[in-house]
Amino acid sequence: MKDNAKLVNSGIYILFLLTVFILFAAIKNTSGTILTYTSIFMILFLGSLFYYFSIRKPDVEADVLKTIQVTEEIKNEISDKVEESKVIEEESQIDFQKLLPSKTLGIEKYSEELLQNMAQSFTMVQGLFYIKNPNEDLFHCYAQYAYFSEEKPIEFRVGETLPGQAVKNKTIVSLGNIPDQYMTIASGLGKSNPRQLVFVPIKSLEEVVGLIEYATFEPLSDKQYKALEGISKKVADAINKHFKK
Repeated sequence: MKDNAKLVNSGIYILFLLTVFILFAAIKNTSGTILTYTSIFMILFLGSLFYYFSIRKPDVEADVLKTIQVTEEIKNEISDKVEESKVIEEESQIDFQKLLPSKTLGIEKYSEELLQNMAQSFTMVQGLFYIKNPNEDLFHCYAQYAYFSEEKPIEFRVGETLPGQAVKNKTIVSLGNIPDQYMTIASGLGKSNPRQLVFVPIKSLEEVVGLIEYATFEPLSDKQYKALEGISKKVADAINKHFKK
């Protein structure tokens, strides 16, 4: 279709040239003025411009269509990259649902299994699970992970010690400056103090019903933080279910 348009425009332009030359010859045989010759050349120039743009137009349209096509391809490529990034991000998240033990377990067994399941995903080297007895304002340790101290974990109230302060704040807290000898990790390589201490209040609505305290040698990442928030809500349900029996 574009070739047909070019042929038609070329034919019109040839007829135009023949007409101009015939007119030029007729005027030459008569005694044309400079103004007349100038007019003829202007008509010839304008006609040539018209012809150029008339045959160029289909090419311009083709360029525009090609540009639109390339733009769509780039748009689709960007869209694919965004989807790929979403998939990678989703795969990099911690599926905390898989870490939750069965609610049919007793609360002690449930607490122990939860700490064990969390150990790898949160690079946990030591952990404690506290639960608040609804009949008293005191948090008791129900489970331990890799806890080698000869002394039992202390019980605490809201606002007392570091765990108590974390309960009072009702938010996940990660401490990088752990007091010396606060918690020591014993392994085949000897004894060393962890670099990070994380407190995870277990909340039911706005009431803290438990606390997970664990030590790690790595800082808390964003994906770990999000997973801990999810764990907090689900574990609170298990604790409430236990005390309602």
